[in-house]
Amino acid sequence: MKGHAAGVRCVIVLNTTEIMSCSDDGTVRRWNTSDGTCSQTCGTQTTAILSVASFPDSTDFVGCVADHTLQVWHEQTLKQTVALPDQSLSAVCVLSNGDMVANTRLVTVTVYVISHFTNNQNGSLSVPAYLELARGIKRVKGPRT
Repeated sequence: MKGHAAGVRCVIVLNTTEIMSCSDDGTVRRWNTSDGTCSQTCGTQTTAILSVASFPDSTDFVGCVADHTLQVWHEQTLKQTVALPDQSLSAVCVLSNGDMVANTRLVTVTVYVISHFTNNQNGSLSVPAYLELARGIKRVKGPRT
């Protein structure tokens, strides 16, 4: 599989026939595993994308970008950019309920839990609520192990 113009940071399995990768070239690519073709390319192409995660039962995905943001994509359209207060984001994942979890890479690890649902009942903040309370959602702090 060829397509990224710089180093690949993360690869995830989407299903039995597709994987997704993100790169220092600022793109996220969806790949067909049977023939190695790239079926989708998204990204700003200006800032490295450090990790990528897909939402359950959806074509939506989120990228953890080196500019300290999370970018939520629907198909090939950037739908939401969430700026996080920390200057050292390193990874993002998506829980089975659709909540996004991002972490930092400092000596003290900070984990952010952000929901893209405005009516969530699980204690994490919706994106609109998060934007209002940006520094108030730190859920877990502790030394690195």
